[in-house]
Amino acid sequence: TGGAGFIGSHLARYILNNTVDTRITIADRNYLGGMNRLRDIIHFQKEDRLRLEEIDLAVPANVVFKKGEFDQVYHLAAGITTVRDHLGPGVYESNIQSNFNIIKQCDKTDTRLLFVSTGEVEAGIRELYGNAPENLVGIPDINNKRWEYPLSKIVCEGMLRYGDFNNWVIARLANPYGPGQTTNVIPIIINRIINGKGTTIETPLDTRSFLYIDDVIEALIKIMNSRFNRETYNVTSDDEVLISTLVHIIFNEAAKRDIYVELNVSGAGKGLGERRRYDNSKLKTLGWMPKVNLINGIGRTIDWFINKDKNIEDAIKKSEDISKKSKKKKSQRTQNKKGKRSEERR
Repeated sequence: TGGAGFIGSHLARYILNNTVDTRITIADRNYLGGMNRLRDIIHFQKEDRLRLEEIDLAVPANVVFKKGEFDQVYHLAAGITTVRDHLGPGVYESNIQSNFNIIKQCDKTDTRLLFVSTGEVEAGIRELYGNAPENLVGIPDINNKRWEYPLSKIVCEGMLRYGDFNNWVIARLANPYGPGQTTNVIPIIINRIINGKGTTIETPLDTRSFLYIDDVIEALIKIMNSRFNRETYNVTSDDEVLISTLVHIIFNEAAKRDIYVELNVSGAGKGLGERRRYDNSKLKTLGWMPKVNLINGIGRTIDWFINKDKNIEDAIKKSEDISKKSKKKKSQRTQNKKGKRSEERR
């Protein structure tokens, strides 16, 4: 679900380009709006490996599938709110009701479910106690609309933990970034720089952990394919970086590409800053390690934004070439099987 979004489209692309027979259904309330992200994999429809469904998952009648129809469900679809953007009651209808419908159907068909949550469900606990295990959740201020999104995710996690359905895992993502992303601090700053606009750092002493999208996708697949049920994993980098440092890295990487704009720091004296860092040691027990450091990841992301149209066309060609090779290998395996059966008859 949510396969036309930033993370979902990367996940679908990786699976289709790195497997031969896997078939994917993207269920998204607005996949047409995200079609630009899917342009390079849309040709898989012709091979019956990709199906697109524009549906509202909050409507129970829309979430119906048979036992064995799907081996796995990655549930990424969600309405997201930010400091300046509030969905109100809609975020609960979108996130909680859709999650209830997905869980119910996965339970009914015994289909493995990976629920994508957010590291922000632990934000309140970390502000009070610092680092904390995955079983503790909480938000800093129930009256602040900023927290309506993580609060909806806490409720969704509770649906899984307190229910009888067991074939599930949870991935809590902390600040994923990379090519194709349109919201969040990194793409917003990059877009401003590319368009010749200056940037002001209002919270320079805040810290965050950022994880490049390729590492995120590898983590999701490892979590889904693990032998464990009813487990929660923090999907985050090893690094905690000041927002001021992050912005300077973006400006330095832009400068390497001959892009220069003005940078202002306005919040240098605002307290000690809000820290956000999550423990990924449990995820590493599955054999996962982050591979792309922040400087390289930001450089790749800037390059994508600069050459966006060309990158999409290159991705389309690359995906089609991979598809042709996969079909050739599949055809060769089929011929080999036929040859063996023919020899056995003799």
